[in-house]
Amino acid sequence: MGINDTKLAIQAPCAIAVFDKKKKKEVTVFPSVDCNYACETCGWNPCERERRLRDSVWQPVHVRANAETGKRIALEGVEQLCFRYT
Repeated sequence: MGINDTKLAIQAPCAIAVFDKKKKKEVTVFPSVDCNYACETCGWNPCERERRLRDSVWQPVHVRANAETGKRIALEGVEQLCFRYT
């Protein structure tokens, strides 16, 4: 059983209905991401995505570290979604 079959079987909330031109019918597709089936905390779950956007704030990011060299890189116009600690 493939990952999409499993998601279909558990009725994963990340399912999206799209029209398949070749099959000429609507089919169910899922995001192409590694999945641990923890739908209640997954950002692809529409309810969780809505909660994250509602309960968090966008904040500017001014620098980041290069993962290979550790060198700090200045950023301009970059923001990240920040969550409150619970």
